[in-house]
This record gives sequence, structure tokens and C-alpha cells, in this order.
Amino acid sequence: MADLATKKLWLAEAEIALHKLSTGQQVVSVQYDEQSRTEWRASSMTQLSAYITRLRAEIATEEGTDTGKRRSIAVSY
Repeated sequence: MADLATKKLWLAEAEIALHKLSTGQQVVSVQYDEQSRTEWRASSMTQLSAYITRLRAEIATEEGTDTGKRRSIAVSY
């Protein structure tokens, strides 16, 4: 399981990827380490949003700030 700092880094990268896709970039690649790489496409914005929501929830739980409510990300195509 990844530590809190790593999850925060992943969240930042995923949010940047979502922004790039939202502003017209067709493919966004995120490199997590030397062996793990994920490509996101405009058609996978819903899955990327779900991934961001999950990371936010995990971070909130680990930081003790989880209120039981999950923020959703508005995605427009």
C-alpha cells in the first residue's frame, strides 16, 4: 500500500491529467514509477474522475479528515 505522500503525489498528477483532458489534450500519460505508467484519454474521463475521488477519500481517511462525504468531480464533455 502506498504511503500518504505518494497518494498525494498521485492525486496531484491525476488532477493535472484531468485538467489537460478537459482542455482538449487527447491523451495524457502519468508515470508513477519506473515500471508503472497509465494513459488516460478523453473517453476515460469518468474513470479518471472516479480515481481522483478514491484517492481523495483515502487521503482524507489517513489524515483523519474524512467526514463520510465524498466530493464528486464534475466532468463535462
